[in-house]
Amino acid sequence: MKWTLRLAALLVLTAGVVGFAQETPPPASIVNDEGGPVRVEGIVTYTNLFFTAGVAQPIVLLEDQAGFVRRDKQFNFPLASQVLGNITSDFYTSPFTYSISLPIAPAGTLVDVDNDATEDVGVMVYTPAYWTNIFGDPFLEKRDGVGWSGAYAGTLVNDESEVEGGQYVVYAPEADQGFPSGFGEDGLLFTADDPIVTLPQGWTTVNMNTATFTFDRSATVAIDLLEPESGVLNDYSALSYPEAFDALVELLRTEYAFTEYKNIDWDALHAEFRPLMEEADANADSLAYKRALRAFAWRIPDGHVSVGGAGAQELSSDFVTATEGGLGMNIVELDDGRVIVSYVLEESPAASARIQPGDEIIAFNGVPITTVLENTVVYAAPFSVPSNLRIQQLRYAVRYPLGTTVDVVYRNSATSELNSASLEVIAERTTWSRTSILAGAPTFTGPVDYRLLPDGYAYVAITTFLQNEVLTIQDWEYFLTLVKDNEIPGIVIDMRYNGGGNGRLAAQMSGYFYDEETIVGYRSSYNREVGEFTLDEDEPVIVYPAPEVFRFSGPVAVLVGPVCASACDSFAYNMSLLDNVAIVGQYPSAGLGGSIDDTLMPGDINFRSTFSRSLDTNFEIHIEGKGVAPTLRVPINEETVFAEGDVVLQAAVDYLTAALSAPFSDGNALGTNDTASGTLTAGERVRHTITGPAEAVTVTVELEDASAQVVLRIYALDGTELGAVQQGELPDLPLLASVAGETLIIEIGTANDDVTSNYTITTTTP
Repeated sequence: MKWTLRLAALLVLTAGVVGFAQETPPPASIVNDEGGPVRVEGIVTYTNLFFTAGVAQPIVLLEDQAGFVRRDKQFNFPLASQVLGNITSDFYTSPFTYSISLPIAPAGTLVDVDNDATEDVGVMVYTPAYWTNIFGDPFLEKRDGVGWSGAYAGTLVNDESEVEGGQYVVYAPEADQGFPSGFGEDGLLFTADDPIVTLPQGWTTVNMNTATFTFDRSATVAIDLLEPESGVLNDYSALSYPEAFDALVELLRTEYAFTEYKNIDWDALHAEFRPLMEEADANADSLAYKRALRAFAWRIPDGHVSVGGAGAQELSSDFVTATEGGLGMNIVELDDGRVIVSYVLEESPAASARIQPGDEIIAFNGVPITTVLENTVVYAAPFSVPSNLRIQQLRYAVRYPLGTTVDVVYRNSATSELNSASLEVIAERTTWSRTSILAGAPTFTGPVDYRLLPDGYAYVAITTFLQNEVLTIQDWEYFLTLVKDNEIPGIVIDMRYNGGGNGRLAAQMSGYFYDEETIVGYRSSYNREVGEFTLDEDEPVIVYPAPEVFRFSGPVAVLVGPVCASACDSFAYNMSLLDNVAIVGQYPSAGLGGSIDDTLMPGDINFRSTFSRSLDTNFEIHIEGKGVAPTLRVPINEETVFAEGDVVLQAAVDYLTAALSAPFSDGNALGTNDTASGTLTAGERVRHTITGPAEAVTVTVELEDASAQVVLRIYALDGTELGAVQQGELPDLPLLASVAGETLIIEIGTANDDVTSNYTITTTTP
């Protein structure tokens, strides 16, 4: 790697100035001494196609480097240390420019880095860095990021998270504070073998791209923010078809995240597809080249892999030809393995043949339906989980080119008789649209769409993690505020149409249901320094609790399905770790467990693939190829296929109702002007019976735990709820006069059923 070579040269050049103890470090040799910098400015060049995706509040700031000095990857940037700058050109056009005015008296973290035994005042070490602010005010907090920048900063950081070059802006509150003048023999910064010099009071720029660092006190300093090598767009677009394919396969062979996990033989794939690339190149046949590249992508069972870009439009004719005709029916595979007709279009070939919803499909053109499905070409391929492939095979299996005829053998659902019919393919898109995995998705909406359900629960659809991140959080927090202000007991979170986006946003949005910092997993990426995939146990994926005012602790149902992919997979997984959450659906999520990059190929093609792995806390691949499976699975049978309404949403509502109906124990029977004592146990309620007189009765409850939120519910003997009250200070609860002699049930509980406490209940009449 280029920086390894540079580092080796640096070791030779600095060898003469290290290896001995410095009793009194010499002063730094200053260039351009204008009293110290007052402004930092520079440019930010980015090639990564995802750099601006979803970004609403990009910032450039002085980043406190105490985290790197201490090698503390969970270092939280102190609020006082953050010096925000200005982006001075169009952020959405690369390169953009920035400027930061340096404060006269900064409030960064002081670090003593002179390697002597004396405790000194030390210095504040900064580098300019680019960040996106998502949470809270304009400054960074833990949920935005911790540690130190490895991308788009004034320093160059390698795959080991070690600084190898770039520039620092250092502030010494007093003169003669020590600072390294080189990397030392170990090639690492801020370690015991660093050669030390002293700095004057004030600001100094340190250029680490020279063998002996250069110390500059110009008033204005230029520091460009550096795109990391791992983030630079791989661009093979100027190569020939075979050369570009060779380069792509070599990249995937080395850095694709799931080669062993998916048993991918890159040598075999290269040998199979390179002749097609050569033939397309010799014939200058761009369509043949793109078809071959698409077929290559289909052989990688990963839903993140795709052939896209403007040039991919040339491939659309294949899709149109294969799907423009239909038979006028849709089919679905039930849990018992049967494939049945789920819908028949009026005045269609299927309707004319008297095929009815519920009829079982046996064969197409003499081929058993299971074989037909297995051999069906799906243009939406590839997929990570088998269920997603099967859903699409069922969809494509009833699409044919116009002008063809399909012989169908089916079993009549009413008579169980086998019938056959020849269906002429017609031009119709109705059945195609009906089976889209996006059918039913909210339209003309923002990233967070919510409403109140008739059952009294809150429904919210998070439609994407890729739109305006700040708007997403603002809407999310407003929704949760409404939930708490209106004392909504349960939430349905619909993730069925969320295709993913920003993984950090997704992870931290799950933090609104967590009460403590929780490690939920790790990431593993190819480490070019060591030539293999590695992970850093000091850099886990952590979910941070949101501010308490927004947190929700009641029951939650998370709806998942085939569209829920990537960042959505991660959100669903994080939620599945909570005891008060059910994952509800008929299928698992899409199972895309990693982060992606695009590679530019000839013909204006972007080849997308996965370059990091998501791992659980046992360092095992847990999402890719599996998805997040429902803990409450809605069956796929005739009842659910032909049910009216949203069966998955209804299952979620039923779950919330059951979850909120905590088990109860029987308390003593009460008369009027009576008293009883008992114990409430967390997760349970206590029910007392009372025979109501003609006049009103007042019920009073006292708990030893005075902070508890008491909930009283009143039921008739048949279980009908007659009323409920929740109070914090335990005022009397008036019980309306009932029919003389009628027995009522008084149920005692606490909000969320989460308190254990002794109690006393008293009934009185006027």
